[in-house]
Formats: sequence, C-alpha cells, structure tokens
Amino acid sequence: MTYWRSCPEINEPMSCPWCGKVTRKYYEEIRLPRDAPYEGNARVISRKPFGHVRDTDVVRVTRDLWRAFDYGHFDTLRCAQSWANAVLDEEDAA
Repeated sequence: MTYWRSCPEINEPMSCPWCGKVTRKYYEEIRLPRDAPYEGNARVISRKPFGHVRDTDVVRVTRDLWRAFDYGHFDTLRCAQSWANAVLDEEDAA
C-alpha cells in the first residue's frame, strides 16, 4: 500500500480572515492491487483503475478532515500581505 500526505490536516474547517475562503476537505489516494479490499479506517469515496496499468486501482479515501492553508491562517500570500497592509494603514490613520 502506498500513500502520502501533501499538507497538514486539521479537524475543523477554517476561513481566511481577509477573503473568507474556506479550507477544502482532505482526501488521500491509495494505490492497491486490482480487487484487493481496502482495510483502513477511512471512508472510501471512489475506486478507479490507475491509468493504463491493468493490475492497480486508485482508491480515494477521507477521514472527514480538512486541509490546512499553506500560509497559516491565510489561503494565499497575497491575502496575508493585504491584511497586514490594512492593519498598518489603520494604525497610521489613528
């Protein structure tokens, strides 16, 4: 069984304080031999053949977790920069 994690998992969805974008659901793709049962504790979303390889399936599973943002509480670096500039502008106006 082969699997990998590309980003941190979080238990609750969060939203970007600048643009309001909500985190996405976290899914994993696992390669298994054809017709081999998935024996993990995650919920199976789909099972499809792996490209042109006839003896391998790709199983997509979820454990009802969400993907964390790449920039802490912000979804993009642009949102983090805009928020920081807005805070500094408010301080300069005060």
